[in-house]
Amino acid sequence: MIFDDFVNDNNFMDYENIYVGQSVNVCKRVHTHFNGKGNGDVYADIKYGKKVYVRIVPCGKERLNIVEKELIRAFNATNSYNNTQGGGKKR
Repeated sequence: MIFDDFVNDNNFMDYENIYVGQSVNVCKRVHTHFNGKGNGDVYADIKYGKKVYVRIVPCGKERLNIVEKELIRAFNATNSYNNTQGGGKKR
């Protein structure tokens, strides 16, 4: 979740933009976004001082595609940084 400033009121629904992803190696995947080798929009926001919060939703490997699609839909993320509706990996 991308914000202009730090979240002080625990209202994480007032995000400016959002990106939903999936990985069997979450820490490595998050790192790729933070160092410019993942989603370029996320990296640009970090580079220019936006505040980024990461939420990890654990699930089994066989449910990664399903959970990703559900979260993209729930957060309307295709109107933000997700260009697709998710579920691209065959597991």
